[in-house]
Amino acid sequence: MKKYGILFCTAILMTMGCDDSSNNDDNTFIKATQTFQGNIESVRAIDNTNIPTALVVASKAKKACIVEFNGKSFDEKDCLTIEETNDDREFTNSAVLNASQFAVTHTLLSKDSSGKTTSCDGEVIFYDTNTKQKTQVAVGSMPDAIAISLNKKYAITADEHDSNAEAWGKCTIEDIKPSVSIIDLSEGIEKAHVVKTIQFSKNSLGPREPEYVAIASDNDTVAVTLQDSHEVAIFSLKDVLATNEDILDESHTSISKLPPNDAGANPWPDGITAFDANGKHCFAIAGEWNDTLILIDNSGKTLANIRITEREVPTNFPCIDDNESPRYSPDSVTSFTQNDRVYVAATLRFAGAVIVYDVTDPNNPAFYRIDAVGENDVTGCSEEGSKVYPEGISSTQGAVWTANEGDDSITYIHY
Repeated sequence: MKKYGILFCTAILMTMGCDDSSNNDDNTFIKATQTFQGNIESVRAIDNTNIPTALVVASKAKKACIVEFNGKSFDEKDCLTIEETNDDREFTNSAVLNASQFAVTHTLLSKDSSGKTTSCDGEVIFYDTNTKQKTQVAVGSMPDAIAISLNKKYAITADEHDSNAEAWGKCTIEDIKPSVSIIDLSEGIEKAHVVKTIQFSKNSLGPREPEYVAIASDNDTVAVTLQDSHEVAIFSLKDVLATNEDILDESHTSISKLPPNDAGANPWPDGITAFDANGKHCFAIAGEWNDTLILIDNSGKTLANIRITEREVPTNFPCIDDNESPRYSPDSVTSFTQNDRVYVAATLRFAGAVIVYDVTDPNNPAFYRIDAVGENDVTGCSEEGSKVYPEGISSTQGAVWTANEGDDSITYIHY
């Protein structure tokens, strides 16, 4: 069992150098630097456990571990590791079924001796920590995200293909279509299999490459961010499953253009999370490039377009002050409820922080708080921004976990 060293701060200790910058003085703030390396990009909180528990994924190391926080340290309990020498292959994201079963998306990029890309395949690895059994399911090209329905009957992946060379695309094989893969889990993860695939094309702005996926609490409404085309695709899982074809096109989805910010910059949408508010199924989307959080309803209609500015982010936080770059760069989003209020939290990569909004009324969201994450970050604006570089985020039981790629750490915050 491995233990991770932590920096533990309470309201009493905040005067002793802890860099908690929240606007709520009575919470406990915990920061942890872990011992394993390999790009900590994804974290998934695990519900219904006696102590705070999460799945932590190191993308380059191809390692996914269940980690518990016992109040004093982080304990590594069970891990899935894939031994392979190809550094272009990564664990890109993850999802949790229960305390002993989880899934990770695995890109299978291959190149020949000249450096030419020969394969951009992808798979989901389902793993049971009790039996140590892993089940590998082939999905579309370069899967970048996965979501599991609340009833645990289906998993859906966003297979982005990642072909856009102008946007740092990794796959140069042109005859592959980006897609969404729907995996049936009704007979258990050992019998998981793809039942439907939805393929996407292009619009005038770029390829419709799925970046992230979320499933509403109705176990039916699915929303997928299409990053390069600045859109979101929404579909009914029941309707798609009722079709006769195994491979469908995007006409089986409803695609909506996402709004630019008030300066006219497009969002390049990244993370997406589902939440319920005012009796409706809603989604929150991270506008990675234009510093926005976009709230939409289940039809794709924009409810709010929040631009994150200096009003919310303290001046001592890192940022990038360049008109050709986002200042804070929201990446991943999560939602949680507490005291009958609904909140959305997002990682800000260039600010080294997690920002939280009250979205109980999604038409009128309100800034709630912001907290620095990771350890030993820079201050103020620079050409590179944060060294902590938080990416993944997840929440449960009034707490948020972040995966901080820049310093290979995880941060746990209980509100």
